[in-house]
Amino acid sequence: MYQGANAASWSFAIHLMCVFFQESTIIDFCISKQIHEKGKDHMLHWITGTRDGFLVLLVIAFVLALGVYVLPVLMAWSLGSPYRMSITVLDILLGWTVLGWLAALIWAVVTGKSGSFDEDGDCSHPE
Repeated sequence: MYQGANAASWSFAIHLMCVFFQESTIIDFCISKQIHEKGKDHMLHWITGTRDGFLVLLVIAFVLALGVYVLPVLMAWSLGSPYRMSITVLDILLGWTVLGWLAALIWAVVTGKSGSFDEDGDCSHPE
């Protein structure tokens, strides 16, 4: 099991969710000191055993999935690709397929003109 997060970091994460959702059951959970006493087992039980915990998990999963889904669009716009509108349309229409998403991602990286993977800037290609 993951041992990196301690009770204080879980408490902070739950506090942020309390501010976001403003539901009394979440606020009651945040105010209680059970998270400090029982630690991650209580947090896992709250997420898997309650409706509010499932909702929080669902929102986090949705935000992460949306971030991955629009990654080719963000890269196309940030790298200054001249095809950024086409990449955006491709990602919106076919991004739900793995091939459409990969095509949009590769197209964004290959056609990006402001980004360079050479940190030294000393890349000379023969023409």
